[in-house]
Amino acid sequence: MKNHLGSYECKLCLTLHNNEGSYLAHTQGKKHQTNLARRAAKEAKEAPAQPAPEKVKVEVKKFVKIGRPGYKVTKQRDSEAGQQSLLFQIDYPEIAESIIPRHRFMSAYEQRIEPPDRRWQYLLMAAEPYETIAFKVPSREIDKVEGKFWTHWNRETKQFFLQFHFKMEKPPPVPALPPAPPGIKRPPPPPLLNGMPPRPPIPESMPPPPPGGMPLPPIPPGAPAPPGPPPQLPPAPVVPPPGVPPPGPPPSMPPPGVPPPGVPPPPPNPTVPPPGVPPPGIPPPGIPPPGVPPPPAPGVPPPPAPGVPPPPAPGVPPPPAPGVPPPAPGVLPPGPMPPMLRPPLPSDGPTNIPPPPPTN
Repeated sequence: MKNHLGSYECKLCLTLHNNEGSYLAHTQGKKHQTNLARRAAKEAKEAPAQPAPEKVKVEVKKFVKIGRPGYKVTKQRDSEAGQQSLLFQIDYPEIAESIIPRHRFMSAYEQRIEPPDRRWQYLLMAAEPYETIAFKVPSREIDKVEGKFWTHWNRETKQFFLQFHFKMEKPPPVPALPPAPPGIKRPPPPPLLNGMPPRPPIPESMPPPPPGGMPLPPIPPGAPAPPGPPPQLPPAPVVPPPGVPPPGPPPSMPPPGVPPPGVPPPPPNPTVPPPGVPPPGIPPPGIPPPGVPPPPAPGVPPPPAPGVPPPPAPGVPPPPAPGVPPPAPGVLPPGPMPPMLRPPLPSDGPTNIPPPPPTN
């Protein structure tokens, strides 16, 4: 072993080595092997004697083979999922008591009867005193879901049943639709559910029956005629409640082109006058229509509008405003107020500042 100094030391022989190669050469040498044998003999002499453990003896069952059992293999296919399955029925009429048939799958590389082929596997069936038989099946993955792989041993009829399903490798192909006419787009195909296409939808409503109803089957001679439809009674007259006058007859529609009573007839179509002649009711140009005053002459002020007082004549004072007393006779009205005077400012300049008053 390696010590703290970095060299190798053999504690059995108490030797020191500089490198690992020297230590390995020492372990294969005569001195080291002699010390190993001496230590083993010493440990064996000092160790107490222990009894050897007893070996468990297993009795080998010996049966005289009586031949191969009868069998029946059935190939099956699920109509909905499309899974393939195999059903095996093995007959063991002379099977030994307390023996239940056993089975297992074996790879093609485990057997020595045929050359190994990875495309096949073997299903073995064994039950004493019959010989072990094997069935060569395709090497595909087995579906071991509950209900897809099961076995049954019938003790009364001495028959053994086994069934298994192969897993689906590829989903079934979806039927192709015929090509659509140009200009019409078809919806995409529905998605697959668990590898299976969905079932077609059930029509919500049935097509209408043909006109005239369904044809009746021919009546055999001598048979009574089928009953016809029941006679229909006329509708009962409507009796108004007491106090309500009975409804009158429905109004008759007038002939085409005649207005109904109470509606004035439409006005006649107006005649179009010849070119250059104004239509009736429109005055010629330059003459105002009735109810419109003529325009004033040039230089004449227009008349005031109704409700507006006329303007005062030149030189005549305007009338006082409502609520203001008229001035006394001989008293002139107050004139405009003079502008307010302000003291001169220094910013106005020295020329505008008045001289200071004289001092005494």
